[in-house]
Amino acid sequence: EMEKMGDKIFSGKGGPWAGEARLVDMKAQMEKSGVSPKALAKLPASHYLMVILTDPKTGKPVADVSGSAEIKGPDKAPSSKVTLIVMGGHIGADVNLPKAGKYTFRVNVEGGGQKGAAEIAYELKK
Repeated sequence: EMEKMGDKIFSGKGGPWAGEARLVDMKAQMEKSGVSPKALAKLPASHYLMVILTDPKTGKPVADVSGSAEIKGPDKAPSSKVTLIVMGGHIGADVNLPKAGKYTFRVNVEGGGQKGAAEIAYELKK
């Protein structure tokens, strides 16, 4: 199940929802699946950010949500922004984390007339 892949980098409240964020190292995940080195070289991004939102009362995944994430890296480079799209039981996007260091993900989501946000700190170790 995709929602169990990668490292859990956040668990808590995001507006009216319970939220979890996971970060998948795409190269490591693909290597486990037996993908060829040639195909690995063509990966569009180094990682995949997934955000899973659930209704705290029912525990069921929230449908019809959309969002974005602003990513700040370990250097003075400008931040980047990605649109989180619906993928089964989560919203997510490919993200590039080019080098080791501290990253911040500022995630904003909305759906059903409600909004939520979370700031997630993550340290990438190479």
